[in-house]
This record gives sequence, structure tokens and C-alpha cells, in this order.
Amino acid sequence: MEKKDPITQYQDYLLQEKIITKVEIDAFEKKIETKIQKAVDFAEAGTWESSTELTKFVYSETVT
Repeated sequence: MEKKDPITQYQDYLLQEKIITKVEIDAFEKKIETKIQKAVDFAEAGTWESSTELTKFVYSETVT
């Protein structure tokens, strides 16, 4: 599956053409993982809406 992954293919191309180094890719991946983890932590720290609030403003109460 990974052979057809466009991100992996592009990464391999950049490495072959010496546009980027493995160290730079690793640093970039670590930065992305940190941002994702911060977003997950923020989401998990939030409050859950009650089930009655989840559909509020999704559908109109009246059909016009």
C-alpha cells in the first residue's frame, strides 16, 4: 500500500533529487505529530455537548 502513497512517492522523489534530507523529513514529521497531539489534547479537554444540543440548528424546526 505504501508504494502507491503519493506522499511517500513525493518524499522519495525529494530525497533522490537531494531537495530535502532525511533529517529534515524527520524534523517535519515530528513537528506535525506535535501539532496533531496538541489538537487532540485540546479536543479531549473540551466539554461534551448534551445529546439535545447536538442537533440544534442542524435542521429547521419548520418547513417553509
